[in-house]
Amino acid sequence: GFDEWTIVRRIVLPQMLVAITAPLTNFVIILVKETAILSVVTVPELLYHVQTMAAETFTYIEPFLVLSACYWLLVEITSWAGRSVEARITRHLRRA
Repeated sequence: GFDEWTIVRRIVLPQMLVAITAPLTNFVIILVKETAILSVVTVPELLYHVQTMAAETFTYIEPFLVLSACYWLLVEITSWAGRSVEARITRHLRRA
């Protein structure tokens, strides 16, 4: 004897969240990666700034290492958040 809203809130939504959490996390990670790949348009600007910095400080590798570390950290944080949400949502499945 549940009304329609209670059925949706108590039964349908929890099942939907379990089903979509992992694919949604993967989609966000892919979106982050493709957005970074699409930024190829700004490569000449980035190279100009790196060359300017290299001419002033005589360092060439460090700027690219910092950029790649920031990118890796962004993907890792997104992946960790997705795992955390998935673990929280699916914890009732482990009890059964």
